[in-house]
Order: sequence, then C-alpha cells, then structure tokens
Amino acid sequence: MAEIKIDHEFKSHPNVFWPAARGEKTFEFRKDDRGGYHVGQTVRLRCYDRGEYVETPPLDRRITNILRPGEFGLQDGYCILSLAPQPGSSVGGDVQGPAPFQQRVDPWLIACFGEEVARDKQERAHRFLEEALELVQAAGCTAHEAHQLVAYVYGRPAGEMAQEVGGVMTTLAAFCLAHGLDMHEAGETELARIWTKVEKIRAKQAAKPKHSPLPEHVAPTPSGDLIQVAREAHVAELIASVTDLLNNSLEHPIGDEYATHPDDNDKRPGDSLGKRLYRSRWMLRYRVRNAFRALQSTRQEEGRRAAAPEGWVLVPQDPTGEMLDAAVKGSRADVSYADVEELWPAMLSASPRHSQEKA
Repeated sequence: MAEIKIDHEFKSHPNVFWPAARGEKTFEFRKDDRGGYHVGQTVRLRCYDRGEYVETPPLDRRITNILRPGEFGLQDGYCILSLAPQPGSSVGGDVQGPAPFQQRVDPWLIACFGEEVARDKQERAHRFLEEALELVQAAGCTAHEAHQLVAYVYGRPAGEMAQEVGGVMTTLAAFCLAHGLDMHEAGETELARIWTKVEKIRAKQAAKPKHSPLPEHVAPTPSGDLIQVAREAHVAELIASVTDLLNNSLEHPIGDEYATHPDDNDKRPGDSLGKRLYRSRWMLRYRVRNAFRALQSTRQEEGRRAAAPEGWVLVPQDPTGEMLDAAVKGSRADVSYADVEELWPAMLSASPRHSQEKA
C-alpha cells in the first residue's frame, strides 16, 4: 500500500478521539495557525492524554470542507475542518472503537497504586464493596436493608466468580435502566475524572490503615451507637420473624399430625403447613443467632453495674433451668427449650441500657 503524505498531525484528547474513531465525530475545531488548511489535505489524529500519547493506532482523515472565520459567527483565528476517512491509508481507514474499558482502567490503577496494590485481590474486593454500597446508598437503600442482605448472602454457599461478575454486570445494567442512567457513559466520565485525582488518591492510599478494609482511618464510634446500628439491622427483623412464627402457631397449632420432618414422604393432612412452620422455625433460629453475634461484636460497654436501681431487676446472662421451664410451659405456641435459649441472648441485647447518671 502506498505511503500517504500526512499534512498535519493533531494531538487529540480521548474524549474527542474515541468518538472520531467510532465515526460519531466528523470534524475538528482548531486554531488556524499552521499556514492554512486546504481541502484534500490529510490530517493524522493521535490520542494524547496528560502529557503522553496513548498506545492506540492513530486516525488518518481527509479534509473535505473548511469553515472559516466570519462564516456563521465563527471566531477569528479559528476554523472547523470537516473530515472523512482517508482512502488508501494504512491506519484509521475503518471505523474503530476504543480499547475495552477494563483495559483502559489498568493504566490508571498502576498510576495510582502501583503493581502490588493494583493486583491485591482482597483490596480490590473491599473497594468494590465500598463503591457498591455507596451506589445503593445514593439510591435510597438503608443500612438496615444492607445488613439484612449481608446476613442473607453470607448464609448461603459462595458462588462461582465469573458467574457472579456476569450477575453484577447484568444487575448494574438493570439498575441503570431503572434510574435512567447510561452505565457506559457514567464509566467513561468517571474514568476521565479520576485521572485528574491521581495525586490525591495516592496520598489517601498512603494514609490508609494497614490490615483494614476501610479506605481511611475512622474515629471510634461510641458503643451505644454501634449497638443501635446492630439493633436496626437485626432485632427489628428478629421481632417480625418471631411474630410471624407465633401468629402461624396460634392460628394453626402444631400437633402430632404435623410433627414429621419436611423431607419425609408421609403425606398427612396439613403437611404443607407443617413444612412451612418447620422452615420458619429454623429460619428464626438462624436470624436469632446472627442478631446475637452481630450485637456481641459491637458491644464495647464497661462492666455491668453492681446493683439494680429501682424499677430494674438483675437477670442471669444465660437462662436457668427454671426460667426455661417457665418460658416453655407459659407459651401459647409450640416453643422448645432450644428456641428459648437462642431467643434469650437477643432479648438481653435488645433491652434498654440503664444510665447511672439518670439513676
């Protein structure tokens, strides 16, 4: 193929280079400071960003029309060049697209964090989770709802990573459709923005706490606030679950005819209800356990008070045999000793905390 004479070479920012490569932008707005442009000349566009050329093939274009100053209010010293693919050129003759978005994120990652941190799988997981939470927070999702979903997901077996990535992409597309957003445009805009924040991101990374999923140091939260967050996330759902179970039990008491395991093949009358209540009871135990563990991990109170003030009573941390008997015998529902033993810690954790200052 014959060599094409290049009359002018332009540096082209990615925001205008890629639309030109896709055939969406067919003009150049330029200073008329090169001794004059002429129809039929060939210009070469090279992608240029932050002081260096981007490693992608250039575009060769032929000038087909020139709009000069004085025409349609165009400012003196500038011109608009209409461009078309250059026949016979070895580059840029066909409509081209940008490199895949994932590949174009990689240079930014290396520039900000270096090879080691950029490839740290745990760090990448933490930052992905952080951004995902910020997205749903912006859409109105509450901390309570987020905690419910965390408990739900981590109560199931881990999935296969490639499939989960596909699920994330599909769900993000559906999310953007619901909110009237273009996920590709948003990604391009954000990538261009964070390229301008490299130094700031480097400084933040340098100050990041070691061995922590958090992106920065966070002041300790008072233990009461942590307990309140855990209550909102777990105890409200616990109460709803208990209420639902008791309502079902009171309306349809579980007798011997429902005592079979849900996997049994014995098709007795009402077996469907028995299965439903059986699953409900085990889901209740699961939720109680998670609620108690979450509350235990967040409680940072000092030692318990030595004596109970007026209007309060001291109770043991673990229920006694007599307490279990009283709870089971006094219940109108089919509640077992195991149910009470699992409910008791959550009830203690959800109880109000006495303040010595108010006593």
